[in-house]
Amino acid sequence: MQHVDQQALFEKLLTFLQSEPVSPEYLGEEPESAMSFDPYQMVAEWIALRHEVKQQGKLLQAAQNTLQQALEGLQTEKSASATAA
Repeated sequence: MQHVDQQALFEKLLTFLQSEPVSPEYLGEEPESAMSFDPYQMVAEWIALRHEVKQQGKLLQAAQNTLQQALEGLQTEKSASATAA
């Protein structure tokens, strides 16, 4: 059975979570006509998108906090077992 270095995995994941995501270039289609633009729909979609981004941010922050606590727990365990040995 292969031994997995949990601390290295946690550190790798934390580094990934804390790095800036690379945004792909926006590939939008041109509107069929200038009159098809509905500012009310755009505002509604913007509000929904902003809400979704806030929710995703909260979930990401919670996951990051959980991982940080788990990593600190592992480090404490590791140092406790090192001093006991």
